[in-house]
Amino acid sequence: MPHVHADLVHEVEVAWADARRPPDGYIVAPGGECEFDGVQEYFAGTTWRNHKPTDLRVHCAAVSTYFSDRAYSYWLAAFLVAAVQEPGELSQGIDSLWFSLDLSTPRAHGRLEALSKRQRRALLHVLKFLKDEYGCAQSGEDSIRYLEVLTGEA
Repeated sequence: MPHVHADLVHEVEVAWADARRPPDGYIVAPGGECEFDGVQEYFAGTTWRNHKPTDLRVHCAAVSTYFSDRAYSYWLAAFLVAAVQEPGELSQGIDSLWFSLDLSTPRAHGRLEALSKRQRRALLHVLKFLKDEYGCAQSGEDSIRYLEVLTGEA
């Protein structure tokens, strides 16, 4: 893994080091219809660490749709690490990550504001890396600019 990748992963690990895991009953947003995706079952009893990118890809709808806000704030780190370390394996999980940050969706603002400043900064740096390496849609550019304002990096 190139040095810049290791630095990004380390930044995410430090930012989420003290993150509190939500109870299993708070993984899926109220009214979430995801039994067929196995989101609740997959993430129950796990931490944000040590997820295989291929497993996250299978459950990528969790980050874009099904996670409760508490679960999103916690397991987002798993998706960020996978996006940096193995973007090809995470694949459409990266698209789900971008979608979860689309400011035109009702939950994106609240989710971003719920993160700590350190977490927002790590997220911003990962998103800039993904944008530079693979590009992003206009909504991704908007999310980056919003995070720059939230972190004071504008």
